[in-house]
Amino acid sequence: FNIYSSGLVIHNYPPSSTLNFRLFSITVHFVYSNYFLVIIMLCGDGVYFSRALVEENNNMILTCLALPLVLLIPFILRKLKVLNLNPNALFVYNLFMFFADFLGCVVGLYNKTTYYDVVMHFVSGFSTALLGMVLYNYLAKKEKDNKILKYTYIVGFCMAIAAFWEIFEFFGDNTLGMNLQHSIDTGVRDTMEDIICAVMGMFTYLGVFTLSRSNSSFHKFIEKISVN
Repeated sequence: FNIYSSGLVIHNYPPSSTLNFRLFSITVHFVYSNYFLVIIMLCGDGVYFSRALVEENNNMILTCLALPLVLLIPFILRKLKVLNLNPNALFVYNLFMFFADFLGCVVGLYNKTTYYDVVMHFVSGFSTALLGMVLYNYLAKKEKDNKILKYTYIVGFCMAIAAFWEIFEFFGDNTLGMNLQHSIDTGVRDTMEDIICAVMGMFTYLGVFTLSRSNSSFHKFIEKISVN
């Protein structure tokens, strides 16, 4: 049978297999975890939205309105038949949105907590690399000559080169006393620190993925969140 959770399908496994039954149980667990996370975020978002209306805080109103739209992205992708995430992958997505969007933007931990922004950008780099690996495995299965895979790789490669160049200029400005980024005029330090943290997170993921064995729990985790 099929169980739908935000557009995700859980496949039933033969009861004769203990391992498959265990995987099915884990999947059901992730389904309820997704419900739990979404309910917490929407309820909390509603509270902050009501407060923002009373205080006529337009920035907070827009921030609160954006959260439900972000949570709908996986459902929209499934409806458009672009990408069909499984409950495990959706849990990773919702968990990241909980810390980055809900706690960071709605609750305001980016402004209230020191280094929260830095930590989340590091985590975003790690998560983005994980997502890239999942998408690559998904697209590579479809066709040998996949245009979407080609375009994704080209865009990602160009953006990576651009990011590394900006990092190079940033270090040149801060270590050699140059002004390649015109940071004196524009003040790009915060942006560059965010990019550097994300890149560090990406390299951390690549290091863990490369050094871990193919039968390790980390590789098994990637297989669990691979899209259908």
